[in-house]
Amino acid sequence: MPAGSPARATVAAALEDLAADSRAEAGCLGYEAYDGLGGEIILVERYADHAALGAHRASDRFRRLAVGRIVPFLARREVVVAIVE
Repeated sequence: MPAGSPARATVAAALEDLAADSRAEAGCLGYEAYDGLGGEIILVERYADHAALGAHRASDRFRRLAVGRIVPFLARREVVVAIVE
């Protein structure tokens, strides 16, 4: 998604709302977005446990913002879940 494109602006606005809401969720330890070298957007989300991550993904705001306003504009979506013990 090229910088300055209308699609990127739409995604950035929705992501800003999603990040602010997500940071306020119980169990969210961090939620940051970075611009990748190839123009991609990289999200790093940290949750206290699987239950907190599951609650985030099940929330109305996630379905409305991520699934409804962000995912339709993505050329590709890759999710990696890492567990640190």
